[in-house]
Amino acid sequence: EQSFLSEFDNIGNDNYFLFLFCWRNEPIIDDIHFSYFMKIELFSKENMVQKFIDDASKLFSYYLKTEIVETEIGFDIVYKNIELGSYGTRLFNGKQYSYGTGLALPRLSYAIEHSISSSSFD
Repeated sequence: EQSFLSEFDNIGNDNYFLFLFCWRNEPIIDDIHFSYFMKIELFSKENMVQKFIDDASKLFSYYLKTEIVETEIGFDIVYKNIELGSYGTRLFNGKQYSYGTGLALPRLSYAIEHSISSSSFD
């Protein structure tokens, strides 16, 4: 998101995506939490939250039985207790924008790998 926000006034009202590395200061590193990962970030100055959710759900549901969960700040697509993506709207300099996760790796591949062989997320 920060990449889009740094250019907020220079981009149009189209829908955008970036494929990038994300670095996080995770308090716990485990099978689904990493210091860095690959991500497709979705962004629009229009209200595209439902479109982002619909498109990502199509991809994820090809591999897993997912559900959409409402959160305090938007929506998550989850497989069991693994968050595959987050979606919502936020304000930047008084202007609303939509954000979402198109894909996060290796989290999706981990969920797929464990969907068949493990019930540890039940």
